[in-house]
Amino acid sequence: MTRSQLSLAWLDSLVLLSASSVSAGVVNGSFQSGFAGWTGAGPNSSVPVNFINVASTSPAPTDSTLMAYLHNGTGAKSVALNNVLLNSLGLPASYISTNFPGATQGATLLQTFNLTASENEIEFDWNFLTNEDLPPMVGNRDFGFAHLLNNANAIVGSAVLDTNSVGFTSGLGADYDHELGWQTVSFSGLTPGATYRLVFGVFDVTDNFTNSGLLIDRIVAVPEPSTALLFGIGSCLCLASRRRR
Repeated sequence: MTRSQLSLAWLDSLVLLSASSVSAGVVNGSFQSGFAGWTGAGPNSSVPVNFINVASTSPAPTDSTLMAYLHNGTGAKSVALNNVLLNSLGLPASYISTNFPGATQGATLLQTFNLTASENEIEFDWNFLTNEDLPPMVGNRDFGFAHLLNNANAIVGSAVLDTNSVGFTSGLGADYDHELGWQTVSFSGLTPGATYRLVFGVFDVTDNFTNSGLLIDRIVAVPEPSTALLFGIGSCLCLASRRRR
């Protein structure tokens, strides 16, 4: 093997190592395989565009053809039952009622995963839908939430959407009258190689009869910038070396 061939082989190994290190720790984060890899309670499904009509439009997935849809309508589970589910997965028995006083019923979705040695951030897209009255009208504050917990069950990332969020589009939809629109959330500063739990939920507040929904898509683990840069440099060097041969 010549020196140039040896160098090329080393570069190929570097690229393969970098490529494997940027693979996502989340399983089925775009829900193309339904809810494989996820544990849920209450009404949730993996749905395509045109499945939901809200504010006279049909929200489309942000990644590929399917997205997760959770709602607090028919089939919604009580806070007590959601707490039982989460407790069976190692979370506190009063998880929902403690973190969200006033919540009555809804749906949850959860996955436990390990970040790779190079990943330190989780990113996802979500969209909140509701039939509740929006300010300045007085309505109940139905909400959707995302929590990221570490292996000690401490919340290290938190985001909430509710009827007081800014940016709703309103209209007469067959399923929902108000849509917040897709938003991207990032939980950064995580520990590479560590174990985390990602919990999503959407819940009624006070009553049990006005529906709200939560769409989720494109859940990915993000590599540290240095790892992504190394992969890019390795790819460029490998390509340049091949061209010189």
